[in-house]
Amino acid sequence: MRHVGVLAIVVSCVACSSSDPVNPTDGGTTDGSPDGDAPLDAGDGEAAVDAGPPAPSFCTAETPTVVTTGSGVTATTTHYALYAETTAAEATELARLLEASSAAFASWFERPVPAPSGQRMKVNFYKDLTSWTAGLAADGISAPSDAGGYFDPGTKTAYLYRQGNPYYTHVLLVHEATHQFHHLARLQGQVLPFWYMEGHAEYLSRHDWDGQCVRLGVTSLLSWEDLPAKAAAAGPVDVAGIVNGSVTATRGAAWAIFRYLDTGALRASFKTYRDAMDANGAPSFTTTVADPASLSAPITTWFPSAQEPMKPVFTQWIHVGLASVDVDTPVYFSFALVKSSVTHFEAKLEVPASGTWTVGAIVAYTDDKNYLGVVQASDGMVKTFTAAGTAIWADLGAAPLPGGSVEAFAVDFAGGGMANVTFNGKTFAVPGATPARAGLAASDTTGRFVGVGWK
Repeated sequence: MRHVGVLAIVVSCVACSSSDPVNPTDGGTTDGSPDGDAPLDAGDGEAAVDAGPPAPSFCTAETPTVVTTGSGVTATTTHYALYAETTAAEATELARLLEASSAAFASWFERPVPAPSGQRMKVNFYKDLTSWTAGLAADGISAPSDAGGYFDPGTKTAYLYRQGNPYYTHVLLVHEATHQFHHLARLQGQVLPFWYMEGHAEYLSRHDWDGQCVRLGVTSLLSWEDLPAKAAAAGPVDVAGIVNGSVTATRGAAWAIFRYLDTGALRASFKTYRDAMDANGAPSFTTTVADPASLSAPITTWFPSAQEPMKPVFTQWIHVGLASVDVDTPVYFSFALVKSSVTHFEAKLEVPASGTWTVGAIVAYTDDKNYLGVVQASDGMVKTFTAAGTAIWADLGAAPLPGGSVEAFAVDFAGGGMANVTFNGKTFAVPGATPARAGLAASDTTGRFVGVGWK
């Protein structure tokens, strides 16, 4: 993990689709969907995740000032004025993320936080596509098609609207704020290549955020969009064609070039190249960094190690950090899987303030309609949740409740379709773990998992 370093301002981010997980209260079925501790193993089964150099952490203790404005609220921090069509609580969260990110941007871009015309930087967050389009039109801007966000150099404002998953909404917020900071602090109004501008924003926008501190340019534990998987699936990156302009980079390719160069042996050379580009120069990529044709093969080889290690099967999962993730799944049973096969899986839930939860692990998975989960509820009862066209709950017995602030559980696969699942020290032998897969599971729970790990 680490922080990241033409004016193609538009970012295409169609709102994420989502599918409904099983509702355990009515036995319904899914309607279909797309396919603090370090983890024991953050690998993908073939290679360990290439987290890159450690990302510095930038924190804020600021409490934004929030006032009602129009159809929403305006949250003001030292460096930002955020108009947001949402609740005061969410606007506060978004404004704090922006404020913490401004310090990370200042470190990456090596410039002080810009204050256009002596004012705060403006970010407008809309509730949906219709409101976003209308907001842009009110500022004399035609909304780009197939996009969820836009930075306009004329108004110096970043515009975006809510996405289908909270983490991706935050990713888009940091993405547009990256364009804004880059343009206002470093550029001279020049038009720079799409791959370069979008590489910056796609790379920096993948972030850890725990509500106080942010790290930019990280490998997410999981995400609904999963840009690294899309980039790898697209095949070899034609770096030479992208750099010379004969090939238009995808966002995945732009991210891959940036991440590979900034976390590898060519980092210092790439930094020199970036400085020259931003200074309105025209540096030679070959002379400054490397022959671009020589990079396609190593980037292709590197792809497996750059993947997010977990997959959210439903959209209720929100990346927080290397070994932590939030879940927000009122009513529904939802889960996220480790992408590789493992022999051991473990995690802890920070006990929610509500005092109620139902959490545990997936132990078998075929598809989003056929799987087996084992969970403990806050009343102490351990249950299996079997989805096989219908949803069936079955009691296994009681396990101790957590003696402290975390609910701890683990899975060990014993072979022969058996899984040993342990809650707070008591183990249950669970048959039917075929095909064996591990992951986080939750039902009617809002909380944070920490210490997520496997081997």
